[in-house]
Amino acid sequence: MTDERSPARDPVHDDPSGSSERPPAARLAELVELPERGTGVRAARRAARRRARGQADELDGGVDEWRTALVEHERAASPPPPGAGPAGRAAGEAATAEPPPTEDGRRAARRPSRRWLVAFSTALAACVLAAAGLAWLGFSTLRDSRAGRIVTSAAPDEPGFEGFLEPTPTLAVTVTHQGLLDAVYVLSLGAGDAGGGILLVPPRTRLGDGGTATIDFTYSFGADEEAMRSSIESVAGFGLDELVTIDEARWAELVAPVAPIVIDNPDDLEGFPIGRLELTPAQVGPYLAARAEGESDLSRLARHEVVWEAWLAQVGTTGEVPGELATGLGRFVRGLAAGPHVVRTLPTTELVREDGWFDYRVDEAARARVVTELVPYPRGTASAPRTLVRLLDGTGDQGHVPRIAPTVVGADASIVVVGNADHFDYDTTQIRYHRPEHRRAAERLQEALGAGEVIEDVRPIDSFDVTIVLGTDL
Repeated sequence: MTDERSPARDPVHDDPSGSSERPPAARLAELVELPERGTGVRAARRAARRRARGQADELDGGVDEWRTALVEHERAASPPPPGAGPAGRAAGEAATAEPPPTEDGRRAARRPSRRWLVAFSTALAACVLAAAGLAWLGFSTLRDSRAGRIVTSAAPDEPGFEGFLEPTPTLAVTVTHQGLLDAVYVLSLGAGDAGGGILLVPPRTRLGDGGTATIDFTYSFGADEEAMRSSIESVAGFGLDELVTIDEARWAELVAPVAPIVIDNPDDLEGFPIGRLELTPAQVGPYLAARAEGESDLSRLARHEVVWEAWLAQVGTTGEVPGELATGLGRFVRGLAAGPHVVRTLPTTELVREDGWFDYRVDEAARARVVTELVPYPRGTASAPRTLVRLLDGTGDQGHVPRIAPTVVGADASIVVVGNADHFDYDTTQIRYHRPEHRRAAERLQEALGAGEVIEDVRPIDSFDVTIVLGTDL
């Protein structure tokens, strides 16, 4: 009789050569401990093992599939009867145990089925092909598109250098007297906040919408700051960064540090005789609001110019101005006094109204020349639309862009990007428009430049509307 502690051997599957190299299923079966004699349970289990070995061989030795089949047949067989002994219980436990270690001490690796491998390989190949197709599509799109690209090299004198241009700082000032709009100024600053310009605007100037409404009409209806800013923008022809309002009391505070303001009064007014005057802080506001009988706004604004020139000259000596350093009138007055500046009146034509008063219509051609002098790099707004231009030199001349910029600005444009073209061999200036609706703007710029060719270069760009590449023909 065989010792119950020794594994029962199956002569049907014993290797006649005595070799220890057996199929995994056969070696695992030899570890199952069964009694030599017993009930039909042992025969059922041995039959289950043979069927499981056959399934394992059919599935190319897959241990996982054999183990599943063996457990299924073990559960189908009748349970061992009471008293069958520990050997019967041991056989059931061994049948559901993990595969035993191989000869080198590692457990048999779990191998997927052939069907699963085929499906996985097919899916993987499909993913690789799709990724390759998407990669090629992306490369082709990037290679063929220049949308929104700005190439920046290391030095401003190299091809491809580009940079965004900061617009000229601007401030609108509305001057009130006894609750009515008395004057409008637009201030601008030069580079480094040194110098700049002052544009004097008649309050009765008609808005840029072509109607009969004027700036002071907008003010009289209690318009808010945004509406007033939009009205002044439509008249000035460019966008405004800030807006402030001053009255007679505020005038007195502003000029007090350098008062009296010494002027040469050009007109004989009530309370202000012609000739040299020394205006006290309290007199500045009333002097600016004074008006001779039947006098037009243009004549009266000439005295405003006299006061501004005298005030800036005295501020330039002392540097004293109340107010903010980084914003508002404090910043702009200090900046204007710190460098060369010009004072201009908005070019207009007088329109006689039925009540005998004057309205004023902007002379747009003359205004364009004044704007380029006072505001070298204006920005556009909804109230004062301008064509956004990317201005590039294509000749290698670093002074090319500054020389042409005023002409571009004078054609109702805002220069937002400046730099160099991709090479310096352009003979003919190119005016490229990037949307079909910008073709007319490109043609207008060509007319202003007096040279170049208009080219369609449609691309989805929001930063600018037209690219101008300067050639040697300019």
